[in-house]
Amino acid sequence: MTLSASTAIPNFPRQPDNRLWLSALPTPRLTILSHSVANGLSALSWRSQASATYGIRASSDLVHWIEVANGLSGNPTVTRWNEPLAEPAASGGFYQIVQETQSIEGLWVGSYGDHGPELIRIKLEGDLAIATKLIGDPNVPSGQVTWKADVKSGQGQGRGADTGFVNPRWYPGTLTITNPDRLTFTWTGLGATLFRRVD
Repeated sequence: MTLSASTAIPNFPRQPDNRLWLSALPTPRLTILSHSVANGLSALSWRSQASATYGIRASSDLVHWIEVANGLSGNPTVTRWNEPLAEPAASGGFYQIVQETQSIEGLWVGSYGDHGPELIRIKLEGDLAIATKLIGDPNVPSGQVTWKADVKSGQGQGRGADTGFVNPRWYPGTLTITNPDRLTFTWTGLGATLFRRVD
C-alpha cells in the first residue's frame, strides 16, 4: 500500500461542497521559525506580513493554552517577540503563533480576461479600499485606479475605458473578501476578477 501526499495548493481550491478552502480560518496558525532561551528570556520569531496582527499562546501540556500576547503588529518579513521567563503561567514549553487580523492593503495579482494577469496595489483610506494598477493594460493602464470599494459593505465602483484610456468611466461593483489572501471584485453586469495576495 502506498500513500502519496501533495503539498501543492492550487489557486482558489474547492471543498467537495464547492466552498473555498480556508474560508473558515480567520485565525490561521503560523510556523515558528526559531525559539531560543537566553538571558532570562524566551524568544520567538515567525514569518509575518506588515499588514497583519498576531497573537501568541503558550502551553505546558499541548492541551491547555493561555494567551500571552495579542495585537502584535507584524513586520514585512519576520517578527520577533521576547517573554521574560519569570512569568510562571506564560513560560510553558510550547507556543502557538496565531494571525489575528490582516488588512487587505498590499500587492495583489488578478487575471483581467484577455489582458491576462495584472498587478495592483490596494491602499486603505478609512474603510475605503483603493486598488491602483502597477501593471495595467491598453484600457486601464499602470498608475490608474482600477476599482474602489467599502470594505465593510462591499459596495464600490470599477473602472473601464476604451483602448488608450479613452473615455474612462465608472461602473457599479462589489468587493468580496474570501479570506486574507483571496478577494474578488465584480463589475456589475460585466464580469469579475479574482485576486490573490503576492506580498
